[in-house]
Amino acid sequence: MNKTPEINAMRRKERLIRVLFVLATLVLVASFLAFCRIKTVTVDGNVYTKTEDILSSASIKIKSHIYSIDKDAIEAKIKSTNPYVTSVLIRRKFPATLRLIITEDKPLFYSLIGESFYVISYDLRVLETAETPNEFSSRGLTPLILPEVKKAELGKKLVFASDSDYEKNTAIIHAVMSSSMAENITSVDISSRFNINIMYKSKYTVVFGNAEGMEKKLSFCIKTIKYLEETMPGVSGVIHAEKTDETSFEITGTVG
Repeated sequence: MNKTPEINAMRRKERLIRVLFVLATLVLVASFLAFCRIKTVTVDGNVYTKTEDILSSASIKIKSHIYSIDKDAIEAKIKSTNPYVTSVLIRRKFPATLRLIITEDKPLFYSLIGESFYVISYDLRVLETAETPNEFSSRGLTPLILPEVKKAELGKKLVFASDSDYEKNTAIIHAVMSSSMAENITSVDISSRFNINIMYKSKYTVVFGNAEGMEKKLSFCIKTIKYLEETMPGVSGVIHAEKTDETSFEITGTVG
């Protein structure tokens, strides 16, 4: 029995299927290239940086292909011109939306460095500058007195006169500002490594001396403040916390 016509028909069918598959693939690729174009860019997570500033610095071209963007380059551009921004997570939302998720440093301190005032983060990174400190108290920022600063640049960590000072100073700041006292600290002075002190509620000056055993000193200091506010709420003074196992209190005045 001659099966040649059947075999030829099967081959024609197979060729047709292959052609249709190739055509379908080409249609899908063309659709992907044509329709996956950026139409919308959204910004989330920013508190201190304006959305328009982030979009401007990102320089994302509308109608460019959503999968052709360089994420690292976009993040670098945003961070280089927006000091508060520490990281940018970029998410693609098919088919035409790009989402920028922003992480920022929180402003915590302000400090006079040279002739200018600087807003500084928990990790002693420079967030902004100002000529006067008038607005800072209303923003809840804490005055910070620093040792000699060699360089202060927007978006970068402070550079101190001594290379080892950054690690030492951030360790002090982290210890103090992660304690239960942090919310009521009204100034911090770390300008001398042998005379570290803070002001608590604008009522108690707490003298720690050097940074050795800061956690233990803070622990005793917190107990002392609790005792003073329970037994002598109307007085102000100096809490001496230079030792890791005891504190003493010197009355300097009264508070209304």
